[in-house]
Amino acid sequence: MRSLRHRIAFVAPIVIAFAAVGVVSGRVPQQVPPTFRAEVEAIAVDAFVTDRAGNVVADLTRDDFELAEDGKPQAITSFSLVDIPIGTPGPILLDRPDADVATNRGPEGRIYAIAVDEIRPDDALRARAFLSRFLNEHFTPDDVGLVVNIGRGRAVDAQDFTSNRRLLLAAVNQFQGWPPEVGGFAPRSQANGLRALVESLARIEGRRKALIYVTNAIHTDVFDILDYRGGVRSLEFDDLRAALTSAMRGGVVIYAIDPALLTAGGTLGESESADPPIDGGAELERISRLRALSESTGGFGLVNSNSINEIFTRVVRENSTYYVLGYTSTNVKRDGRYRRLQVQSRRPGLTVRTRHGYIGPSKSASAPVSGPRAGVTLSAGVAASIANPIANHTVPMSVFAAAYRGQGKDAQVVIAAEIDATHLAREERDASAQGDGELAVVAISAEGKLAGTQRERFTLRLTPDRWRSVRSSGIRVVTGLTLPPGRYQLRVAGGGVNAEQAGNVLYDLAVPDFRKAPLAMSGLLLSSRQAESALVISSTTARVTVPAPATATRTFASGDVLSVYAEIYDSKPKERHRLDLLAQLRDRDGRVVGHVVADRREDYAPTQKFEAAIPLAVPTGEYVLHVEARSTHAMQPAVSRDIPLRVQ
Repeated sequence: MRSLRHRIAFVAPIVIAFAAVGVVSGRVPQQVPPTFRAEVEAIAVDAFVTDRAGNVVADLTRDDFELAEDGKPQAITSFSLVDIPIGTPGPILLDRPDADVATNRGPEGRIYAIAVDEIRPDDALRARAFLSRFLNEHFTPDDVGLVVNIGRGRAVDAQDFTSNRRLLLAAVNQFQGWPPEVGGFAPRSQANGLRALVESLARIEGRRKALIYVTNAIHTDVFDILDYRGGVRSLEFDDLRAALTSAMRGGVVIYAIDPALLTAGGTLGESESADPPIDGGAELERISRLRALSESTGGFGLVNSNSINEIFTRVVRENSTYYVLGYTSTNVKRDGRYRRLQVQSRRPGLTVRTRHGYIGPSKSASAPVSGPRAGVTLSAGVAASIANPIANHTVPMSVFAAAYRGQGKDAQVVIAAEIDATHLAREERDASAQGDGELAVVAISAEGKLAGTQRERFTLRLTPDRWRSVRSSGIRVVTGLTLPPGRYQLRVAGGGVNAEQAGNVLYDLAVPDFRKAPLAMSGLLLSSRQAESALVISSTTARVTVPAPATATRTFASGDVLSVYAEIYDSKPKERHRLDLLAQLRDRDGRVVGHVVADRREDYAPTQKFEAAIPLAVPTGEYVLHVEARSTHAMQPAVSRDIPLRVQ
């Protein structure tokens, strides 16, 4: 039996990230949170609009919409169009390594959360098939996704938000299902887990979140929740009602799936045009509840249909182009009643699809939210950004991280962040610049626990010549953490100390146990002659023992010289053998091009430091840097690392 954890791995990182900013050194006075009138309720409604032919309409204005709440017209006070291009994911190239740099410099994509509760084993097999299909055919590089278990399941099998399809597919393929005879699935656990997940997603502000929820049944009548008028109900009822309230108010759109109702016999994909048969009143009730759960949040139930690809295409369309209508409700009552929404377009022939309403505020939910606790040291922008579980694009950043052997089982993790300088310093009249910057790092383990924090503060005083150079090259901050072996997500946030906004990058990092493997290699640290001219801020508190500051740039100029640093860890240094080290630059077809560096070691040291300089005298294009260590000892298989890069 697998070790079980009765919690959601995704919820803890958000809470922990807020707490983490109080762990680093230094203190600032606690600020008093702003006070707002409890009667004022700001509501945001997402509207997906199509014409008679089913085509998406993206040229409407605020004046083209009419919005009413319980039949009373409401003034639309804010209006925006979200229009995310629908690209082609492309295949995962097994011979192409993943990038070792994460960035927030690209466009924002869609947000998907995939959640599975304790479904039956045969349904888990179906779920793995269609979720893998969704990720392979519809998840684009700019999208971010989350995979999580609700109820029992190993926390390490979940995957926090990432754009890496390999990691998401690996998490999906961990779903095994639970036979009914193994303890059963308590409805309270289902509702409580769904509530925790939805409330966490709802905290991600300003973005629509698509929750693909895989389940065999909803055990509470959603219509009872919407018609609730007070009184004592079950804890399960309260949890599901809280989940729906958060979803409606926080832009979480639920697409509930029962995998048992998605196949018509045989394997996925057979008879896709045929709907599966419905077996009596029990399944009609299941379908009704799943549809009600989804439609109440503006989604739809993926049930009683086998047109899998059509379903996924519709999910993507609805989360790609939509309008966000904001208004302040004229209903100031705090009665917790369901309020119906009516959104129409004044332009003839258009269909507006949105959620049907929301659950209004109640007196029990009017308690003020506590402000920052004493001891919080991060500036407001960095603190808010690092608590965000998805990348924040406000301040452009790129991040590199690599693990090196430390003391005992722990590893020293080197982190380099390159930040757009224009968001850190202000230009003076004489064309010089000055400002105070801040970088914060939070490491969260695969189990959802806080593993480490680091903060760097620095002051910039730049001459006009240096400012012109830094404006184009950015500022590189080098810091580090000590972490035990395991999988982590690093949240790295940077910005100006006095600025209200900051950027945030998520970095998925695997820290190996360098003691166990007979031969192991650290991460690869890259730099170049041009990169060495950048302004580098080195940590004054973190232990960083590499010979040169790493760059998070993976695009180099033709004619530049690439510097490579790696460490090889030899667990058999007392036995006679030879260690051959190799660095190669390979083109897209795997052919070795340009300069090759080879080194032969016979000194039997437990740690071998390998440095190489590779002139980039190659045509522009995409390449792979291959570094390999091979021992003549029979018990030490070769180890290697590959990094994609571009020459222009």
